[in-house]
Amino acid sequence: MARRTVAATRRRRQQPANPEPSDIEEVEVVVPKRRRVQRRAVRGRKGGLKGIINMPLDILFEIFGYLDLADLLHLARTSKDTRVILMNRSSAYIWKAARQNIEGLPQCPPFLSEPAYANLLFSPHCHNCLKGNIHNINWDFYARICRACWDEIIIEDISATSDMFSRNMEFLHVTLRQVLSSENGRGSRFLKPEFDEFVREWNARPNAIARKAKIIDDYKLLKRQRIQYAPPLKAWHDSKRADRTRELDAIRQQRLEMIVERLRTEGWGPEMDIMSGNNYKVLSDVTIVRQAVKLTDRTWPKVRDELTATLEDQRSQRLQKEYEDALSSRFSQLRQTVDDFYNEAPQPADFAYLPKLLDFAMMPEIREVLDVPGSTEVTSDDFLALRDLLPTLINRWRDDVKDKLRRCSGLRPESQASYPEIIDHRCLRQQQYEDRPKERDDFYKKKACGFYRVQGPGIDVWNGSSVALVRRARIILECCGKDPARTTRKEMDEEDFWFKCGRCMRDNGSRVQVMTWREALVHVRMNNNHNKWHLADEKEKEVAKSMQATWDVTFKESRQMSCNWNCARCAKPDGQRQKFDALQKHLRLCHEVEDGSVESGDMFIRPHWSIPRQESVWLVLDKSKPLDHSDKQLRQDGRLRYYSPAKSSSAK
Repeated sequence: MARRTVAATRRRRQQPANPEPSDIEEVEVVVPKRRRVQRRAVRGRKGGLKGIINMPLDILFEIFGYLDLADLLHLARTSKDTRVILMNRSSAYIWKAARQNIEGLPQCPPFLSEPAYANLLFSPHCHNCLKGNIHNINWDFYARICRACWDEIIIEDISATSDMFSRNMEFLHVTLRQVLSSENGRGSRFLKPEFDEFVREWNARPNAIARKAKIIDDYKLLKRQRIQYAPPLKAWHDSKRADRTRELDAIRQQRLEMIVERLRTEGWGPEMDIMSGNNYKVLSDVTIVRQAVKLTDRTWPKVRDELTATLEDQRSQRLQKEYEDALSSRFSQLRQTVDDFYNEAPQPADFAYLPKLLDFAMMPEIREVLDVPGSTEVTSDDFLALRDLLPTLINRWRDDVKDKLRRCSGLRPESQASYPEIIDHRCLRQQQYEDRPKERDDFYKKKACGFYRVQGPGIDVWNGSSVALVRRARIILECCGKDPARTTRKEMDEEDFWFKCGRCMRDNGSRVQVMTWREALVHVRMNNNHNKWHLADEKEKEVAKSMQATWDVTFKESRQMSCNWNCARCAKPDGQRQKFDALQKHLRLCHEVEDGSVESGDMFIRPHWSIPRQESVWLVLDKSKPLDHSDKQLRQDGRLRYYSPAKSSSAK
């Protein structure tokens, strides 16, 4: 007896009728070109399982007995023939046997069929729209629902659906599954297909009270069974999801390790060493690395190409970090080399007129040695060679400074410094905005500024861009009969000229402002150019000098406490700049010097701090004029005095 098979054995064949010769006409047949259809690449041999439907049923059933629910579910969706077999009620034992193959799986709830139970647990699709990748199961409805379908199939306002339930809400609660709202914790939600089925059954027999009571009892039983079976099923499902998550994580970790190993063999070892400190997070964040798929020789080229940009960026960062660390070490060695050289300087004050460390670092000969890649070794012999070059570099630097001072423009008016004091003026090291080093343009200069910036923010190499020749000083010199082209500062100090500003005179000359030639230079710059200058007579100069002497004592005491002092015993061009009290403590702790002083060679003031600012004074001839508030303040400060020309000096 022949065995039954799934495939149909009857095939219909239709033979075409023979045309009559008279009906045949000569026509040109144009055969259209077939479009080449690009088929999706599939693994394995295509059509390899097409013969399964021709197998005897007893063999098929024996095979099915070794499968699990997920396998049966997938097999039922391969063809209509297999679906007919597996979805038949007589095949329920096949599903039960497959369920027994899954360890720890709870029994099938009585309100679900075996295929429905398998579909709920192993088919990650929305039960409404069949959207994939839906892994969460709603155990109130025993359904997978995507977010897009939630509002479509979940009913929250039951009164808007049926007037019957608005009259008796308690009736609805005992018949349908109640769901607490996760948004506000109140109210009930209902599955629309289930609700529609309930309404259909209820309205089928409007007057059959016994039938309606049976419907209520059935839904009550359904509710109790759902509540009873939900906890063990949820626990099993959560456990399987956790197992699957761990399995995928293990695959991803294995894939990551294989990628790291291949990258090391291709020369990316240093980058891998750096990434290992953060557990290769930079690589793990790349999508192609994060895939839970085993790495193969066939897929490796694509992975490598995807990672090239990330690896190049990591290599660039590594080289930059090595370069930065190397610069710090080289700058430190340069500091030691320069300090050793400056230890030979006989006069500490000479440090103020020598190049600073930042000046040395930016010199081409030194930068050529230091500004090399981090992988290049700079030895002690290189620094010894640089030490031999320092005298030449210092002399050239001084020549450059002199040349820049001849082309001066822009010094602040109160800073009437001369050579060589002006070399150390802080305004000549202020970093101009347009000259600030940008990281992408000159990282070396930025690093050097950060490493050697010991004078505070904004300090740069000496540039002389802020120096100015006060051309208006010609007016002051001509007023006292001096040649502006030949007169020196020493000559002006020896002559001891004092001036009166004609523009600032008040009350017809009874109120005059008297000042030194230094203050006059500042005054003419700050109060515009004019030629109304007069020399003070001897009596006016005598009174003004006595007032100035008192003012200088106050200024000297204030300057001593407020300005920055330098330690002359620290053999560095920058010294130890501190306030007076702090420097005394430094001398005591570091050099065992008590009560250090300038005379004993322990400390000195930078030149731009040592230039005194001699304020002008006011002489008032007319006592009848009342003093305003500013005049009273000047008098209180000792800068305003009543003056009588008949006497050598008068004070009140």
